[in-house]
Amino acid sequence: MRRGSSSSSLVGGVGGPGLVGGPGPGKPQRKGEEAHDYVVRILVLGDTGVGKSSLMVRFSDDKFEQGGLVTTAGVDFRTRYITCEGRRVKLQLWDTAGQQRFHKITQAYYKDAHAILAVYAVDDKHSFRNISYWLEQITQHADRNRVAIAMVGNKIDLREKATGDHAGDHAASPLSFADGAEMSRNFAVPYFEASAKTASGVSDLYLGIAGVCVKRQIEEASRAESFGGGEEMRRGEREKSRRLSGCVMQ
Repeated sequence: MRRGSSSSSLVGGVGGPGLVGGPGPGKPQRKGEEAHDYVVRILVLGDTGVGKSSLMVRFSDDKFEQGGLVTTAGVDFRTRYITCEGRRVKLQLWDTAGQQRFHKITQAYYKDAHAILAVYAVDDKHSFRNISYWLEQITQHADRNRVAIAMVGNKIDLREKATGDHAGDHAASPLSFADGAEMSRNFAVPYFEASAKTASGVSDLYLGIAGVCVKRQIEEASRAESFGGGEEMRRGEREKSRRLSGCVMQ
């Protein structure tokens, strides 16, 4: 396992989302925990087999299991530290089971998430159609005003393979970028594409959504401080954000 990452498993949801939440800005670190300024919890949803676990492991450990990973039962999670907007950020990556019998368990995690990714596989049209179901679940169980939402097309490496295997066969061809972008516009959410196998787009996906969440937390902290003075501190925070914008892995 690479530096700055760790893993755990909450099979069947044992432990609950409240037990994996970080200290947040201004709160003390837990004993043995690496120092950080912010915590960002990213929940990944989608049908079974779309590569949710593979995306998480590729980002957290830079690994890809050629034969596929064991199907998630309940919720699994990894931790990865990054630098974002000049702050050290602890990312908690929550991978959920796609099977229907686990949906009630995973719903308990929606409200504690700062970001939720709805994932489909570009070679699986059923998982693409099911994105509407996952986005409806987010609307029902998460605060759309608080959580950052994105749609993700995974397994884009299969497009290149299909060029030779299914040339001229539109029905068997993987979904295009335009297909995903059009659906994301219909739901008014950002769209990302990635390949857990080749790592293409994976870092951009996680760092991009983490950046949105950290900026929100900085803005929320600034608004909270405005009620108790601290203008000098707020100016310093804004200046730091301007000088050290963007997110990078450690």
